[in-house]
Amino acid sequence: MIWPKMNPADLDSIRHAISQQGNMLGQHSTALQEIASSVQNLSASLTSIQAQLSIPAEIPPPVSPPTPAASGAVSFREPKSGVGTPDKYEGDLGKLRSFLMQYGLVFDLQPNSYTTDKARIAFVIELLRGRALEWASALWERQDTCMASYQEFTAEMRKLFDHPVGRHGLTKEERQRRRETNSCLYCGNPGHYISACPQRPLNSSFSLPITLSDPVFLLPS
Repeated sequence: MIWPKMNPADLDSIRHAISQQGNMLGQHSTALQEIASSVQNLSASLTSIQAQLSIPAEIPPPVSPPTPAASGAVSFREPKSGVGTPDKYEGDLGKLRSFLMQYGLVFDLQPNSYTTDKARIAFVIELLRGRALEWASALWERQDTCMASYQEFTAEMRKLFDHPVGRHGLTKEERQRRRETNSCLYCGNPGHYISACPQRPLNSSFSLPITLSDPVFLLPS
């Protein structure tokens, strides 16, 4: 069979078309490779996400309740509802018993709030003012033994404040104690003598028998 002779111009056109198709096939192959790589990367990302989702979430540890304060700690608590706050006490003679009764009711109605002697003493001191607070401060500064016992502390309060103003006569022991602590022989408070006692009424006839051991300047002129 004899093929007809082709025009050289047509031959060049065919060659050019074949070359263009080869270039397009090459571009398609490159694009397919890039798509395959992207698919692999996407698959790896999905695998990582699935692995993270399969891990159970960490449960936070339970919050422990606050540690209760030590039983021996001194703390002052406001009286709960239903119990009135006791009046402040400034050392007025003749008013101590009512003061003791008021905070005694607080202790009776709130036994769980004031379980130690120190807690009760702290509550009482919180309510003291004036000369009564000065007296308690002096005991605290010298760490008197009565500061460790509620009964001894209130007993000392009664010695000084639980008597009517202008009381005549003191026991020998009380006179000696007041001389040793430089306390007033009239009201029992420290820091002044009987001649300057703010509790002694003017023109008072209060007097004490003089002994050789009594400083004469403690007596009124």
